[in-house]
Order: sequence, then structure tokens, then C-alpha cells
Amino acid sequence: MRRHPISLVLLVVVAGCSSSPSHDGTSRDAGVPPEADDASVDSPGGPDAGAPSDAASAHGESLDAAGRSVDASAAVDAAGDGDGGPVMYSTHFPATENPISEDGRWIHLGEPWSLVATSGGVAYGTQPGDGAYTDSYAHLSGFPPDQSVTATIHLAAGFSPGGTREVEIHLRWADSASSARGYECNLAYNGGYAEVVRWNGPLGDYTYVSSQGSGGPGAVHDGDVFEAQIAGTTITTWLNGQQLQHVDVASIGGTVWTDGNPGMGFWRGAGASATPGDYGFSSYAATSLP
Repeated sequence: MRRHPISLVLLVVVAGCSSSPSHDGTSRDAGVPPEADDASVDSPGGPDAGAPSDAASAHGESLDAAGRSVDASAAVDAAGDGDGGPVMYSTHFPATENPISEDGRWIHLGEPWSLVATSGGVAYGTQPGDGAYTDSYAHLSGFPPDQSVTATIHLAAGFSPGGTREVEIHLRWADSASSARGYECNLAYNGGYAEVVRWNGPLGDYTYVSSQGSGGPGAVHDGDVFEAQIAGTTITTWLNGQQLQHVDVASIGGTVWTDGNPGMGFWRGAGASATPGDYGFSSYAATSLP
């Protein structure tokens, strides 16, 4: 995330269940679920604090007694209805939506920021390539503070954006009409960096947790698995099981976000192409940690 500090405030609670900038081939100034045709609940389980999570993987769609697909909200409720079990949600983005909703499961309240859309089984950002810190984002609700996300990368063949492009996993995210806050774990399209950034609330207000421009795996490919989790004050990220970042969010001082939900985001640097779906996620799975 090549930017400068950001933050957001809001939490929507769903029955049964309990920030970001970088850019230009470098960073900004300042998991793959197995096959599933619909948004569904994953089987229980969560990763330990030091390794990627298999528990975030999707294992088929949820069905009702008549064999019909259960909608997203019902699926999540079935996994965490106050019995102390894990809260889980997974999707392969089967619908064409702008903004993404999946039966109301995805939330976006921040008016200055751009929306996330889905088409052709890919979630992607709608932000113009003007370099502003108006990242596209959407988040879930009803998750406890310790959470893990696994997402599959979609990268179009021959992709050459002409500027920086990022996908982002968001952790402990919350928003309102004028604020967005939480932790952004980004990944540049060319593997040049993979940072952790705290959004502080107002537009353009963010703080690097990891060093700016750090963590890059050197290359990113279509089908790669990007994962991030937060446990206590520690965020760890991986690409295909290789650790990219392992940082303490309290180490930079200031506010430590202690609640919020998993989400996703996308950022386009100045001059970057804006072809829908060229760099995004083809699957997304979130789970609470024990």
C-alpha cells in the first residue's frame, strides 16, 4: 500500500456470529478454497498463529432440506449460532453484482471510497486509476477479533497495468459514511511488495505497520493463494504458504484496533489500467480463530 495513514468505524452483527494504501509497482506513500459454486460455509477449524490456515477453504455449497442452495446469510448463521463454534464464510463470487452483496453479506458504508464488483467469478475494484486513496472495499460482519482470510488470486494473462495495482485482505475492518478503519494486507500485482497498513479512519489517513515496500514475493501468478490472519496483536501473511509478513500492530504506537471484520479491497495507482477483473480474487474464505 503506497500511501499515508487511514481508519474506519462500524460493526454490523449477524445472528450467530459474534486500513489501506500502497501503489506504483512498489508500495503507496504515507488460500484457496477448494471448489464451491456458491457462497457457503466452510467446515470448522482454524489455523494456529504461526501457519497458514486450511480451515478457510470452502468445501461445496450448503443445501436446505429440499436440496436447494442456502443463501449466504443462512449459510453463515448455520456455522455460528451462538454455540461457540467458528464463524466462517466462503464464496467463489457466482453472481454479477456492482456493488457486491451476496444476499447482504458484504457491506460498504464509506462514501469517499470505491465499490467492489463481481463478474465472471472474479471480485475486483471499480476505482479509477487516478492514484487517489479511494480504494475499493467491502467487508463481512459478525466475526470475533481474531480472524483469518484465504483468497485466490486472479491475474489476467499478459497483465501489464501501466501503474501499480494491489489486491488487499482486510482484517478487523469497520466503517461509517465518512470513516474506514482496520488493517490492510496488500499484494502488488508484480510481487514488488506485500505490506501491512493500518487505516486510521479518515480518507487518506493511514500508518504503515510493516516497512513500506517490504514483503514482496517477487512474482504473482494467476491461481496463487494469498492469506492473512490476525491473532491478538500479530498479523501474519503468506503467499502459497511462504510467509511474507509477521508483525505486531502494537509496535507502531497509536490505536490498536481490537474489533472489526474480515474484508477485501483493491487499489489502482495513477495511470494504472482499469479493465474489470484483470487483477482480483476468484475465491474468498474467512474464518474466526479459536
